[in-house]
Amino acid sequence: MTADRSWLDEVRPHTATEPAGRPELLEEVAGVIGDDLVQWGVALRADEFDDARVAEAVVLSALLAVRTGEVVSERLTVEADLATRTAVARGVAVETIVQAVQRTYAVVARELASRATAPQAHQLMSDLFSGLDQLSTTLIAQFAAERERWLRSAAFARRELVESVLNGGHGADRLGYDLTRHHLALVVWADGHSARDLETAAVNALVAAGCTARLLVAARPSELWAWGSRTTPVRAELPCTPGVHVATGLPAEGVAGFRSSHRQAVRARELARLTQRPGPHAYEDLALSALAAENLDAAAEFVRHELGPLAANADLRHTLKVYLDHDRGLSAAAADLHVAKNTVLYRVRKAEQLLARPIRTGRLRLHVALHLADELGPAVLG
Repeated sequence: MTADRSWLDEVRPHTATEPAGRPELLEEVAGVIGDDLVQWGVALRADEFDDARVAEAVVLSALLAVRTGEVVSERLTVEADLATRTAVARGVAVETIVQAVQRTYAVVARELASRATAPQAHQLMSDLFSGLDQLSTTLIAQFAAERERWLRSAAFARRELVESVLNGGHGADRLGYDLTRHHLALVVWADGHSARDLETAAVNALVAAGCTARLLVAARPSELWAWGSRTTPVRAELPCTPGVHVATGLPAEGVAGFRSSHRQAVRARELARLTQRPGPHAYEDLALSALAAENLDAAAEFVRHELGPLAANADLRHTLKVYLDHDRGLSAAAADLHVAKNTVLYRVRKAEQLLARPIRTGRLRLHVALHLADELGPAVLG
């Protein structure tokens, strides 16, 4: 007897959520289970995985199982491969991945079981257990193959050596890179780009900075660490490569500079991922936000307290920030904003009304709060 899964046609998304996955994957799955069920799954995805794309793909695999009785999608297999490659590079155990998948399937089961009759719920659980078993088997096999490949690669050995130096260990003499000079560290990353694309972007950036020596290290499948050096401090505008993100630290000298510039580049990358802004992402421009992001809860409390109702008005916030950036220079602010001076003055007065105080009162705190709101956005504005 054919299982009756028609009750799933009644499942509708409660909220609209921006998908994280590739459009072609969503289109493929929607063609099998329907747009409504896909949107319902997108809204349901949990934070069980570092990559939202992977989290979404696991939910969709569960929905494929309950809608068709099996997990059938070549593109879902590609997403599973992404998860295993990333996990191996980060040293995550396969058990951790499988447990995250199990928890995700449990959430799907709980949400759908509340809508089903007893016979439908029985079929639902049977389909989910079957799909979970199939996906877990695939992940374990992919993980084993990827781990074997990674452990045998020269990239792994090179990364181990660099990490030893970064952590204060030995091996600097085996890097083939002079650590006595001034260094500029980069972190380069992108989804859907090859390792060669990342290397090309890193080399172009280091050449633009005037670096005469380079060190490139594959940190993980979609991320590259890079350093460039010269005899004098490095400073330059870096070129942009479409689809590839570059974060930079501050130029610094010697082994200590090699480490500190890398730490700063990593921090700039974290902020870039938090804010989702286009790059390049220079730590020099993000240092204040980086300090605030060490404790986002405290930063958010500070911003909301300082800005009050102004926090909800993006246009007035931006105008006031630019006005303060130019040291309350009306002409300069108007030119920067491409509006009339009277418009700037009007907006500043409106902002003061929302603040319920003149901007000269606590001006430094206000300027910092506006800067953090501009840089960190929803992370501090709520």
